[in-house]
Formats: sequence, structure tokens, C-alpha cells
Amino acid sequence: MALTNSQYNELMRRYSRIRFQHQHEMEERLRHIYAQCPRLLEISKLLPTSSAALAKAKITGNKAQALNAQMQIDALRRERGALLSSLHYTLDDLQPKYSCPDCKDTGYLDGNRKCHCFEQAGISLLYEQSGIRDRLERENFNTFDINRYSDAPNPLLGGMSNRAHMQRLKLIYEKYAYQFKDGNPSLLIFGNPGVGKTFLCNCIAKVVLDKGFSVLYMTAPEFFESAMQHFHSNNDDSSENDSYALTCSLLIIDDLGTENLTPFVISQLFHVINSRDLSRKTTIISTNLSPEELQSTYTERISSRLMGQYTPIPVFGEDLRNS
Repeated sequence: MALTNSQYNELMRRYSRIRFQHQHEMEERLRHIYAQCPRLLEISKLLPTSSAALAKAKITGNKAQALNAQMQIDALRRERGALLSSLHYTLDDLQPKYSCPDCKDTGYLDGNRKCHCFEQAGISLLYEQSGIRDRLERENFNTFDINRYSDAPNPLLGGMSNRAHMQRLKLIYEKYAYQFKDGNPSLLIFGNPGVGKTFLCNCIAKVVLDKGFSVLYMTAPEFFESAMQHFHSNNDDSSENDSYALTCSLLIIDDLGTENLTPFVISQLFHVINSRDLSRKTTIISTNLSPEELQSTYTERISSRLMGQYTPIPVFGEDLRNS
């Protein structure tokens, strides 16, 4: 999943606003501290002068001046520490605060490498624009109504009811979500339309997202349409082949099988599944197709990976959308 120019620019504006806000907060904090103790302001001006004197003395090789400058610096630092402590502040209170200390709220590491926070910010922007966050507030483990499932015995479940089956799944995947970590097993959720597969995906997505992991959730048609646009894009800001779909902690592709099946879709699906498997990234795929239908619809390379490397989760029940 790649960002358009406008989305990229929006993210950079947000980073700029964050930096401005933190700079304003630091200036206000310093103004308050220096008003309480003007001597701290004097020290903040004396330290750079002493540091410059130390550097000059080292360059010229004047050991006596270097020693004297270092002693001044040490004395000023001790005095500053004592004054701050008396006011119940620390040295950190004189420094800028960052939402992301790694990139210092620039979005980039080492000048040109995107920070992990940029990835999450990009995904969050996509969520905002798609309205998925509102859906996750409605569809989550807290709103999971187990009573919507039948309590009649189901022969396919060995006599267990659909309700008992879903209660069991709910408990298992609550634990899965709340204990989520990179490298969690990938899941293949399958069953008839309307039995709650998407709801279960949303439940997991909300918990994992709230834990601070990067989550990308798209329906299969949206996912492959985005991949096609990315393939034909000349957008420099979104030209990375290893995009969010490959790097996010959790990728959810909902309703696999509803996309327009083309050779491009087949190759893209294999690329994503294979790449994420090699990098031990977790993927959840939901589908209305049975295991047999998956094997007949997709290539052997794809179906063998889905059936062999993903944990299968059958979901049973009647179409809840009609209830």
C-alpha cells in the first residue's frame, strides 16, 4: 500500500505541526523555569562560551586553558543540576520533547530512511480516510454478541453448537490479539458469507492497532486495485516495491475471492504471501471460499502456502446480516 502525493504531503504537514507544538511547549517550559531561577538562564548562556573556549584550547594545544575551561564547564553543570533539583526539575526538562525520539519527529532516520513511526502514521491516515476506525469502534471484542449464533447442535462440529464454537474462537483470538507480537501465526478464516468473518478480523485489528503495532486492513478488491494503481504509478513518493503491505506488522485481506481474478492478481497475491512469510510478518486472510475452492481458484503455489502455513479457522452459522 503506497501513499499518494497528497497523502504524503499531509503526513509531512502533520510532522511539521508536531515539531512546532513541541518547540512551543519547550519555549514555554524554559520561560517558566528561567522566571523561577534567572541564574539558570545565565548558565545556559555561559556553557556554550566555555565549550567554545575548551574547543579552541584543544585545537591550539594549550593544556592549561583547556583544563581551566573544562573545570568551568563541570562547575556550571553541577550548579545547574543543583538548581534544577531544588525546583524539582531535571536536565531533561531543558531539552526538546519528541513524540518519536528515534526520528525526532521528522519521520526519517539518517535523513532518507523512513522511521517506524512514519509507517504507522501512514497507515493511520489511510484508516482515517477510509473510515475504518469508526467501524472498529463498533465491531470489536467488547461488542461481540455471541448470542447471535445458534445454540443448536451442529453435526459439522461434532454436535457442538455454532454459539459454543464461536465462544471458543472468541476466547482463543482475544488471547491471540492481546498477546500479539511480530511473528504471530498467520490465519486463514473461511466460512459462508455473513457468518462473522469480517467481524472477527475487525476485533483482532482493533486490539493489535491499539497495542501500537502497524496494521493494514483492506478488502481483497481494494487491496488489488491499490496494487494495480501502485504498479502503474510514477509517483516518486510511493515508488517503493516493499510497501506497507509487506512491512506492516499485521496485514488483513478481507473477502479473498471477491476480487476480479487476473494474472496480475495471482502474481501479486503470491508475492505478498511469500514475502511476508519470508520476513515472518503476520497475515490474516478471510474468504468465503472453502479449502477445496481455494485450491481450484488459485495456483498451487498460493493454495499450498495458505493451507500449509496459515492456521485455518472455520466459522459456521447462518447469515447474521439477515438477522
